[in-house]
Amino acid sequence: MRIAALALLIPAAVAAASCGKKGPPLPPLRSNPEAVERVGSRQVGDMIILSFPRPKARTDGTPLGPDTEIELLMVAREPAPRRVLEIEQHADVTWSIPRAEWDAYRQGDRMEVGLSLARISAGLKLPEGAPSLKGRKLSFLLQVVEGARKRSAPSEIETLTVCDPPGPPSGVVEVMEDGLRLTWSSADPADGSRFNVYRQDAGGSFPAEPLPPALQTGTTYLDATAVIGKAYRYVIRSAQVGGRCESADSPALTATRVDHFPPAAPEGLAAVAESGAIRLFWRPNREPDLHGYRVYRSELGGEEWKLLTPEEITATSFTDRDVSPGVVYSYAVTALDGAVPPNESGRSEPAVETAEAGK
Repeated sequence: MRIAALALLIPAAVAAASCGKKGPPLPPLRSNPEAVERVGSRQVGDMIILSFPRPKARTDGTPLGPDTEIELLMVAREPAPRRVLEIEQHADVTWSIPRAEWDAYRQGDRMEVGLSLARISAGLKLPEGAPSLKGRKLSFLLQVVEGARKRSAPSEIETLTVCDPPGPPSGVVEVMEDGLRLTWSSADPADGSRFNVYRQDAGGSFPAEPLPPALQTGTTYLDATAVIGKAYRYVIRSAQVGGRCESADSPALTATRVDHFPPAAPEGLAAVAESGAIRLFWRPNREPDLHGYRVYRSELGGEEWKLLTPEEITATSFTDRDVSPGVVYSYAVTALDGAVPPNESGRSEPAVETAEAGK
């Protein structure tokens, strides 16, 4: 039977291993760096931006050594090469990025490497410089090299056609009640450009992805996600349809979202006299940052309003028990938001009532 035969083979293999015979030595296993995948490219002004995941490990999962480099190979020829070997053996320009410099290109888990068209044209020794690159196809290949002998498999070929980018727009930023609003104008309104807005947090860097929506056709943008009290820096780029060709950055726009917008005055205030007290009611405000209310009182004919609630209240009712029978009182209510210090609305329409004697 097959199972029995298999059982007989096992001790035979053990017996063979126990004898003094030795076969030829096996070559040592080589663990090379993992290949770079998902390489992307785009043009921003006069810069070609290559984007790819930050290399982290070898094929066996162990971390890369400190002597690791990223090697970028480029060819500029027509037709664009389809085989990796064409670039590996006939690269027009090669760049290397030592591991010690990787953090300078870090964008989250990816790296963004900028290559100026002037630098590329110098590497190609083009007599007319960067302008002669317009319309040419540039093909890139990436490999991770560790030490003198360990080399990753090559990435897939990434090809980009050099464009004639639109001019950068110019704009302003305003603090609005519901966010920070950017307004801009195109350098050439007739070119049909779309626009991308990029936001940089204080102390951070501009991300690779624009604020949504990307490639918008309008010339205004409301950043409702800006946090109150936080400073932001924005740039706007004109972009051609497809998003791989953008202008250089607009002049930077800097703003801090500050809440100096008070809530609306409360509405529907009513006063009802009870035994030894006057009870007030009003409709609730609907602002999302509403924090509470203040109640004011004046005696009829008086111009001075007295604050009855030094500590703001959250209810939409209040009972004034400090009243004298027969005295006519006028009441008003204001709303406050959660800003520090809070913004206070104007006073509501007053409600007038005469206090009754207690029972």
